[in-house]
Amino acid sequence: MSPDEDALLNGIAADPAADLPRLVYADWLEEHGQELRAEFIRIQCEIAKLEVGPRDLINRNVHLWRRQQELLDGHMDAVLEGVPFTTRAGQVPGPRLHRGFLDEVVLDHDDFTLQGEALSRLRPRPSEVRVNSGGGYPQIMDSAPESAYEVVTALFFDQEVSDSASAEFELSLQEPDRMWPRLHTFTSINGAVSLASTSDAFRANMPRLKTLNLHGSAVNDNDVIDLLNAGVLQRLSHISLIENAIGDQAAIELADRLGNSPNLKELDLRRNGITTVGQAALLARLGSKVILF
Repeated sequence: MSPDEDALLNGIAADPAADLPRLVYADWLEEHGQELRAEFIRIQCEIAKLEVGPRDLINRNVHLWRRQQELLDGHMDAVLEGVPFTTRAGQVPGPRLHRGFLDEVVLDHDDFTLQGEALSRLRPRPSEVRVNSGGGYPQIMDSAPESAYEVVTALFFDQEVSDSASAEFELSLQEPDRMWPRLHTFTSINGAVSLASTSDAFRANMPRLKTLNLHGSAVNDNDVIDLLNAGVLQRLSHISLIENAIGDQAAIELADRLGNSPNLKELDLRRNGITTVGQAALLARLGSKVILF
């Protein structure tokens, strides 16, 4: 990569919301024989402005969408030149390109292990990188380089793992250098990851966490109180604790300690053991923010 191109990409990364650095880079690409890549960036920048407008304006410019698809269908290598990203067919959704660059991608743990570091070097970085995993999660801990963690925005687990694997995961979360600086969503379904001993890790190693989903993960009153004591739940906007073992004690604590939270938008407590006593406390303090039925 030339110093000029490096500087242009750094400019895009420094101001990812602006179109001008992208269009300047498109001009540079065209001048250096990459006309299709340049055209794709320009078209996607125009589409991004139009797609939030009225439908008649979109209809009058449908040729842009048609040309975008032609480039994707017939010239993918040119359009994605310099983007080290592949997925195995049928495994996960394909990448989303926005304003000329990779913007959203879903990876399984094998792809993350192979490509996480390359994704972390992209400029601009993708706005969303979700890693789906289950029993293979500890392989991420063992195999992915440190820089790979910096790009991940969401972790999703939906398979049960062994007790030893859960213990390994918990220990890895608590490593002081195992940071997830961009992670905003953590999901564990059906006990895929044990909650034991991770309250402090959620607080310290996931500073931007906003959504926590522990559906069917055997979360009990003590677990909820531990998360509250660690200050984890108070900074979240969306909390889903569906189908757990939560009773009135935790319900009352949640009502008291989240009642004045400026962050909370939704607390889902369906299919737990909360009686009318806990329900009344939650509704009195949280109102429409809480989902009970």
